[in-house]
Amino acid sequence: QRCRRHPSDMGLRPPLLDIRAWRTDPERFARSLRHACHRIGFFQLRHDLPPAVPASMLQCARDFFALPAADKGSICYSRSPAFRGYMGQGVENTAGAADLREQVELAPDEPPAPPRALPPYERLRGPNQWPGAMPALRPTVEGYVERMAGLCDELSDALCLALRLPQGALRSVLYPAPHWQLKLARYSPVARSSAGGGAGA
Repeated sequence: QRCRRHPSDMGLRPPLLDIRAWRTDPERFARSLRHACHRIGFFQLRHDLPPAVPASMLQCARDFFALPAADKGSICYSRSPAFRGYMGQGVENTAGAADLREQVELAPDEPPAPPRALPPYERLRGPNQWPGAMPALRPTVEGYVERMAGLCDELSDALCLALRLPQGALRSVLYPAPHWQLKLARYSPVARSSAGGGAGA
């Protein structure tokens, strides 16, 4: 498995790795992964999830953002000490300019952390908020996350091989309570001539 790079070799196109190569030739995949991480700093990963998995997640996100404002606001992030839930357009900003997106922040569903939990990042643990107007969101997200967690386990093992660490060394750091963050986002369309806003599409 070789990294695909932009002809100019300037890193303008991220390397594309295929997780299936890890299962057939781990050493070769690990070399490509090491090259991508050391020389460029990031990469794209081609997965082999059933097409229905990402498709249903995308459709569910579209359906959520099409809900009336009151239904989306019922899970407003301001009600969550762990910053979970819905944020309307303009709530976040980039360099002081309002971002042109609305979003939902999700992470592992856990009991609320104590207000003064230490280290401070432990305070990000807590329950998600789920909209009563859209019961399909939770099982769709949880099914998608379960699939992605499996890919993450494979990738952490590949990183161990790339770094010449004992197999499973990174899992001992990540488990028993791995933390992930998932953001569902909808960007408002903007004209190419527009300028001065925050993050947009």
